[in-house]
Amino acid sequence: MKVVLIYFICLLMVKSENSIFSKLTFEENQQRLERCGRQNLSVTDTNQAYNWVVRLTKQDYVTRSNDIWDYPGFLGVLVSNRHIIFGHRRAWNFDFKEEFGFKNNCRDGVPLLSPDEGYRYHVEFVGFSKRISDKRYYYGNCNETDGIIIVELQDKVDFPEACFPVKGKHGNWSVEDYDGNDVYENGLNTGQGKDAVVMANIEKTRPLTNVLTFDGNINECPNSLNVTSKYCYTSDQADILAENIPTLPCSQPLFHRNDLEQYFFIGLGHRWDREKKQLPFHDFRKEIDVICDLLGVCPPPPTTTAAEKTTTTTTVATTTVTVTTTTVTTTTTDHVPEFLFDEEARDFEEPYNKTSRRRKGAENYGKFWILGIIIFLEMNYFYE
Repeated sequence: MKVVLIYFICLLMVKSENSIFSKLTFEENQQRLERCGRQNLSVTDTNQAYNWVVRLTKQDYVTRSNDIWDYPGFLGVLVSNRHIIFGHRRAWNFDFKEEFGFKNNCRDGVPLLSPDEGYRYHVEFVGFSKRISDKRYYYGNCNETDGIIIVELQDKVDFPEACFPVKGKHGNWSVEDYDGNDVYENGLNTGQGKDAVVMANIEKTRPLTNVLTFDGNINECPNSLNVTSKYCYTSDQADILAENIPTLPCSQPLFHRNDLEQYFFIGLGHRWDREKKQLPFHDFRKEIDVICDLLGVCPPPPTTTAAEKTTTTTTVATTTVTVTTTTVTTTTTDHVPEFLFDEEARDFEEPYNKTSRRRKGAENYGKFWILGIIIFLEMNYFYE
C-alpha cells in the first residue's frame, strides 16, 4: 500500500512540472503588439510577406513508415511567435476521437490535451515547415459545435504574426482592433456588411508555395443556412473562392484589415456553401480572455497622455491675477486589468477556469512538501 502511495505521489510530482502552454511574457507581448499583422519586409519572396497562415501535416513515426497526411483546407493562424490556432470542425485530425476517450475526458470550456497516438505533427508555412510540440489542446464544447484547437511550436519563429482582436467598449460581445474599430458588425445595419479578407490554400505541397487572399464582406448568417454561427462571409469572387475552399469541413482563416494595412485574425470558416455562396465562421467573442490567460496574447496596456497646462491672465483695475488651470486628457485603448501590466501583481496567476489560485514558484514548495511526505513514509516503514 505504501509503495503504491509513493508511486502515486511521484507521478503527481512529474505531472506538476507540465504547464499547459509557454505563455508570452509581458515584454514578448509588447513586441507582438508592435509588429503583429504587418507585412514582413525582410523577405524577398512576396508569398512570405504575410506568412502567418499555416497548414497541418501529420506523419506516422511509430511504424517508421513514410506515411504523411496532408490536410488541404485545414489551415491555422500564427498568433504569437510560437502559438497557432486551428478551427474545431476537424478536431479528429489531432486524434480528438471517440475511440480515444474524447467524450469521456472532455469538459465544456476546459482545455483537453490531444492524445499521443504515435504521430508527429507539423505546420507548413510558405517556404518551410515547423514541428508542433506535444502541447495540443481542444477548447470548446464537447458537442464539437463551437471551439478552437490551440497548439504550440517546438521552436519560435522570428517574423510577424497576425494580430488578435480585443474586447470592445460597446457591450459584452463587442470586439475591436487596437484603434477601437469593431471587427464584426460595423456596416451590418447598412446592408453593406463589414469588410473582411479570407486567406486560402488547398495545396498538398510541402511546404506551401503561397497563400491566396480574397476580399469580401461579413453579414449575419441567413436562417436558411441552419448553422450555429452568427456571422457569414461572402465575396464577389465567390466562384474563384469556391475552387480554393473545400466543401467538406475545413478551417479557413478570416481577417479584418485596418486602415494601416494591419491584419487581425477574427475567425475560422467551417464549410463553403456553394449554393448560398456563404462561409459561416467561428468568431472569437468567447475566447478573447481565454487566449490572454492561456497564451499571454493580451490587449495593449492602458495609455494616458501627459497633462496640458494653460495659463490665463486677467487684469482687474491695477491688479493682475494669474490663474493656471490643468487639463488632463486620458486616452485608454481597451480595458485591461491593471495586474496584467504590474510585474509584482503578475506573480499571482489566476487560472482561466478560476478553480484554483497559485502563486508563481508554488510548484517548487509543493515538490519539497511531497518529498517530505515520501521521506516520512519511508522512515515509518523502516521502523515498522
